[in-house]
Amino acid sequence: MKGFFLTLEGLDGSGKTTQAQLLARFLEGKGIRVRLTREPGGGLKGVRDLLLKEDLSPEAEYLLFSADRVE
Repeated sequence: MKGFFLTLEGLDGSGKTTQAQLLARFLEGKGIRVRLTREPGGGLKGVRDLLLKEDLSPEAEYLLFSADRVE
């Protein structure tokens, strides 16, 4: 099976993480490998504000996304 990328969107506190975990558990139960990720916003303080700046280089943007995911 080829891989695919699925996103869940919604307001803060709407249950995205809960639904993602439930879906991951369901898919894993069907023998499908799952990798959960998060977009920056709830992690490192100020990362979202930095990412919204227009003058960031692609390298800086990549590093900020990576740093937030590690957090």
